Amino acid sequence: QWIRSMSGLYHEKIDFVLGYGAYAKANGLLNAMIRFDAAQIAALSFGFAQAGMAYMGVGRNLSYRTSLFINSKGFTEHLHLLSGDDDLFVQANATKNNVTFSTKVESRTISIPKKTVISWWKQKLRHQSTVKLYQPKFKVLLGLYTATKFILFLLWPLSFFSIYPSPVLIVFGVVFLLHFIIFRKTLCLIHEKGLSLWNPFLEVLLLLNTLFLSVFSI
Repeated sequence: QWIRSMSGLYHEKIDFVLGYGAYAKANGLLNAMIRFDAAQIAALSFGFAQAGMAYMGVGRNLSYRTSLFINSKGFTEHLHLLSGDDDLFVQANATKNNVTFSTKVESRTISIPKKTVISWWKQKLRHQSTVKLYQPKFKVLLGLYTATKFILFLLWPLSFFSIYPSPVLIVFGVVFLLHFIIFRKTLCLIHEKGLSLWNPFLEVLLLLNTLFLSVFSI
């Protein structure tokens, strides 16, 4: 059913169809973090595509026209890379109108997640190594997205040292609530169950993980 659900979205203007590359559900905190991370990646990639600024496609679930692949010489410019050829291929060939995405349950692919933290970190570091090759506008926008999330979570402890803590807490509460509602709707849209209630906890863990990996990669 994957072929049917993905190919059904093609029409004259569409060259790419992005899909959700999910991970198999298992017990444990690491599995929850991996699945939560994949869901966030889907939310960002689908959101940017919806805004006409597609910047990536998950290689586990990415569809494109054969003619586009042949005419653009496929991945020949990225053969030297260990990872990221899928993202860079999308960035090189995506326009405002030629990318769409599928959230149908039939279009999901389910991969086997890493079993240890070290193996997951190695995978994430390999993925991060390609970001430096992104187009400047995407580096800025994605950097701002991550930076504002760090600022948001710093507001909470800093409010205790503020002369006027109430406005700070109100800002934190409103933004956090909006983020929670939007991401919960995203999880429902991509049929990823069982993560909504863990949203705040997993969000903080992933932010700390991102900070650690960024410093480590430098």
